[in-house]
This record gives sequence, C-alpha cells and structure tokens, in this order.
Amino acid sequence: MIFTLFLSLFLLLKTNCSTFQECDSECIFEPVRLTSTNIGSFSKCAKVCSFLKIDHSSNLTHEQLTEAFENLQTLVGGLEIVNTTFTDAKFLNNLIRIEANTSPVRISNNENMVKLGMVNLTTIITYNFAVSGNPKMAALNLPKLQTVDCQMSPCRPVISMWNNNQNYCMTTEEMKVFLLNNRIEQFYVDNLGQR
Repeated sequence: MIFTLFLSLFLLLKTNCSTFQECDSECIFEPVRLTSTNIGSFSKCAKVCSFLKIDHSSNLTHEQLTEAFENLQTLVGGLEIVNTTFTDAKFLNNLIRIEANTSPVRISNNENMVKLGMVNLTTIITYNFAVSGNPKMAALNLPKLQTVDCQMSPCRPVISMWNNNQNYCMTTEEMKVFLLNNRIEQFYVDNLGQR
C-alpha cells in the first residue's frame, strides 16, 4: 500500500515536470480544479498544460467555460469533467487534441449530460478514457475522433463507457475508432445502440 502510494506520487511529480516542459510558462495552468476564482488566469494559448478538473464546486457557467477555452486546441496533462450539471461539453468545441499520457480522460457522474459534443476533437492520448455514470447521455458525439492511444511504453489504453443512458449510442465511425484499433487493451461498453 505504501509502495503503491509512493509510486503514484513519484509518477505524478515526474509527469508534472516532464509534461509541463512541453509548454511555455505562460501556457501552464497550475490549479487542478477550475473555479470561478481562478478561471481568469486560465491561459489563452492554443496549447495549454494543465491537469484540468471541472466539477460541482467549480461554480462556472457554460458561457464562462466557452470563453475561457476559446483558443484551446491542445490540452497536455489531463481532463476530468465530473459531478456537473452541464448538458454537454461544447465549451471544449475548439479542442482538437488531448495528451494525457499518465492521467485519465474522465467524463463521469454528470446528471444532465446528454452528449459530449466536442465536435473538433480528433486525438485522445491517455491510458484510460472513461465515460460513465451519466444517466442522460445518449450519444458520444465526437464526430472527428480518429485516434485513441497511449504514447508511453508498454501502455495500451483502456476504454470504458458504462452506466450511461440505456439508449446510449455511438455512430459507426466512432465505433470504428475503438474497434479497429489494435493498440486498445480493453474496450468496454454497456447499453450500446448504434446509429
């Protein structure tokens, strides 16, 4: 237990230092949780380094997030959208690439979310992409997604989409991204329909 905790802390610190070397200092957003008190300091760079968490305590509107992320095209670090009341994540519409090698990309427990709606996202680099516990989510809505992978060796990503709406659907093109990718270690989906 102590070894696991130490190893996790070591990897986080090591990752934070090496990951954030990819960004200019003005393009680094250090706070993990984005809130109404720190959103003004979110970088206007196209490539931002941050372990970004948006949750119920963020106290932000969809409009505030859309404005904060208007230039964001690449996020290096990690992304979690958890326990919010948003109906979608369209505030990340300009996001093209997520590079989260040692962090998950997690969209979970958002009671009103009906779709992701990140319509320009083409690439997710992570060891774990999870979309779960969103009871109203009926569609993934990532129409431009082409790549889900992990760049660390011997990493192979795990994809899990479960406990969403019973009518949860993915398009044929979205399914192909996951099913035709031999690098994916595990792909788990429940309640899946197809459009």
